[in-house]
Order: sequence, then C-alpha cells, then structure tokens
Amino acid sequence: MSTEAEVIDYIFQRYQIQPDRPFAKNNSSVFRHRRNQKWFALLMSVTGDKLDLPTNDELTILNLKIEPELGSILQEQAGFFPAYHMNKSHWITVDLRQFADFSELAGLIDASYSLTLT
Repeated sequence: MSTEAEVIDYIFQRYQIQPDRPFAKNNSSVFRHRRNQKWFALLMSVTGDKLDLPTNDELTILNLKIEPELGSILQEQAGFFPAYHMNKSHWITVDLRQFADFSELAGLIDASYSLTLT
C-alpha cells in the first residue's frame, strides 16, 4: 500500500516541488509546476461513497492528469476511478491503498507532470 508521505517525498525528490495547501478547510495537497502554476497532482482524503464505493471509510486518493484513452483502460482496474472533482476525460482518481509497488504510481505521476508542462 502506497502512502501520502511516499507521494510527497517522491514528488519532492524528483521535481523539488513541495505541496501547496490552498484549501483552508481540508488537508488537500496540490502539486503544481513552478513556471506555469498548472496542477499535475492533487492528494486528498475522501470517503469511499464519494467514489461510489460501498463504504464511508476515509480513503487517501491522488488525482492525476492522464491521456483519455489510458484513463478508460485504467478505470477497468481496481483502484482507478473517474476523477473526483476534476475533468473526468483528462484526469483520473487513484486509490493509494491499491499500490503495493510504488513504481507504477510513480510512472503515473511522471506522466501527469509531463502532460501539464505547457
């Protein structure tokens, strides 16, 4: 299972970007490019019912920009959902509990970073 700390550490080590917390009411972490200020990741907690799961347990999720074709494929796998509070064609929500191997998640973070460079 991947953790919030692993995500934050990976993004800092790879891109030297610290999380921004623009929402005073919650503990969401936004990761944005320094130059263009575009978001490439949003880390937050939501209850499972917000993702149409049969639970009200708190989940740590990560929203990432994705190629629409890949998003459709990924959503057929456990742990991937249409983006929560984002454009559902270009973003995907990832349940961090589903990743035992962080390298798969790291690849998705890197792709999101690349897609939002310009």
